[in-house]
Amino acid sequence: MDRRFGSALLMMVAMVWAMPALAQDKKPEEKKPAEKKPAEKQPPEKKPDAGKPAGGEKDAGDKGAGGQEGGMDPAMMEAWMKSATPGPHHDHLKQMVGEWNVAGKFRMAPDQPWEESKSTCKAELVLGGRFFVQHVVGEPSPSMPMPFEGIGYMGYDNDKQKYVSTWMDNYGTMIMIGEGTCDGSGKTITSSSKFFDPMTKKDTWAKWIYKIEGADKFVLQGVGPDEAGKEFVNMELTYTRKK
Repeated sequence: MDRRFGSALLMMVAMVWAMPALAQDKKPEEKKPAEKKPAEKQPPEKKPDAGKPAGGEKDAGDKGAGGQEGGMDPAMMEAWMKSATPGPHHDHLKQMVGEWNVAGKFRMAPDQPWEESKSTCKAELVLGGRFFVQHVVGEPSPSMPMPFEGIGYMGYDNDKQKYVSTWMDNYGTMIMIGEGTCDGSGKTITSSSKFFDPMTKKDTWAKWIYKIEGADKFVLQGVGPDEAGKEFVNMELTYTRKK
């Protein structure tokens, strides 16, 4: 073999064996950690002024309705108080407060005889003297064989300048609503109602007249239309104070 060829072959074999060793000796390049960016500076937190409440709440000096401090406009408050305050017309109702024996009589038409009944009544003022409420309990009558029970309210609406009333009893399921006025003495209160008559199946009306005859007696009259539409007294209740 040619000496030069043999030398070259030995050098190639040596390089093949040396390459793995060189590869092991070569260390991998170390990765440098990423540089941290400096944190952005946050704006300083605003603190509420010492003299103002936090959370957007209104302080005592904020102005309410009508541009007035503390809420309601004084003119609005005055109007509301005037509407809500009992007055002389409410005082008229005091005359009917107490416990009463009630003698009643009724008729369905002007030419029919009266039918009598007996009942008792307890009446009082409620809601600071603004309303009068009466609770009536009665005995059965020949035409109505079950005991009677009714509750009525009456007050004076300062804004309407009228007496207002409601009545309900166990002889029906409706609430009768009335409005009326009194005479100058406050001894006679007259109100009227419109309602549906369950017997005729038609709308009708009634008038109620309270007559205060003294400290221990008052009378309630009921007035309605006859078949011709002419009004007549169909009920009269005489209240006598219990002793």
